[in-house]
Amino acid sequence: MDHTSLLTTARDELYGNTLLTDAVMNARIPMVEARVNRVLRVQDMTNIASATIGDTSGQDNADATALFVLPSDYRGVVSFEITVSGQDEPAALKYCDPQEYLEKVADDDTRAQPTHFTVLDGQFKVYPVPDAEYPVILTYFQKVPALSASATTNWLIEEHPDVYLYGLCALLAAFLKEDADQQRYEGLFSSAMGEIVADDERMKALARKTGRFATLGSDQGLFAASRYDITTDT
Repeated sequence: MDHTSLLTTARDELYGNTLLTDAVMNARIPMVEARVNRVLRVQDMTNIASATIGDTSGQDNADATALFVLPSDYRGVVSFEITVSGQDEPAALKYCDPQEYLEKVADDDTRAQPTHFTVLDGQFKVYPVPDAEYPVILTYFQKVPALSASATTNWLIEEHPDVYLYGLCALLAAFLKEDADQQRYEGLFSSAMGEIVADDERMKALARKTGRFATLGSDQGLFAASRYDITTDT
């Protein structure tokens, strides 16, 4: 299924209602994606952003700790790791809440290898302030790539077309004020979402037993991920 066949199938599901124009249906596809993005955190959504923490000499602490802005498709952290010279494996940075981070930075001028990170003002920030350049790797959950007439496919519609179809039909049934159809498609949508989560859990359990997927983050599960390059604030 792709964007065009999604619209055709959704219209057919709702009896070919002439009120269901392409414009009406296209306006509701982002709503389906928003619902998916709020709920799903599965391995198909993982991505990697890499950067280098730059030389912090001459910068005050507030500027020196600002690594980079959140990726535009960011939905949550899987792991945040720093590569340290002489160590075989990256070191996982520990999360601290923004208030704890602000207190640490205010009370300590130490510059050293970072051990903690937080998300503040749309940026990833680390503590202590880096004393040198360190490569960092962020593994994160990304939003479902938006589906449209110009971007006709993505991983979700290729692997789970029922999620798009049932989610869209539920919203269209609400638009048509067809309560019974809306409830039916809401149930189908919820079931499809639940099956994705259950399948993901089975995949991760298998990966832990067989080692078939690369480990990205010491305690965050096993994920396959693609690359995502970002601009650093250094």
